[in-house]
Amino acid sequence: MEGPVAKTKTSERLFFLPEMLTIRSRLKLVAANFDDNRFPARLRERRQLARSYIRSALIAIPTAYNSEVERGTVFLFLPVFAGTGAIVYFNSGVEPRRSAISPGLTVLVGLHALAHARPTIRPVLLFAAAIVAGMLFGKLETIRASTRMLGSEVTTRVTKERTV
Repeated sequence: MEGPVAKTKTSERLFFLPEMLTIRSRLKLVAANFDDNRFPARLRERRQLARSYIRSALIAIPTAYNSEVERGTVFLFLPVFAGTGAIVYFNSGVEPRRSAISPGLTVLVGLHALAHARPTIRPVLLFAAAIVAGMLFGKLETIRASTRMLGSEVTTRVTKERTV
């Protein structure tokens, strides 16, 4: 009995890439396995433009991060990530509970403390903790402001006064 047949072919090399393969060579490998003739010319041009932006970002972000590490100013990223966490908190559809945010921050800070032997994981954990801390600060600001929310609809009557 045969299973469903895929319409596109995917190289097994994409699933078993060696760790030493660079990002640029991975992008070339993915691009080689993608058929450009399926899209109209206008979409192919936009896709190529998006690819060039993504490629330049994938090269520029690690370069910028490495230059910040060399300067010793990586800590300047912390307010950016904390602000990102506050933005995530205030833009979420449902208000996150403090009982969910606080343990998450505790776990991330604890993992950061335990990862002293892994210099590549520590900044990731630190920035993730900054995002969760920004969410916690957003929650604390919401509690501090204590804005009263109406529990039900309010109806009122508006009348016009006569002046003589």
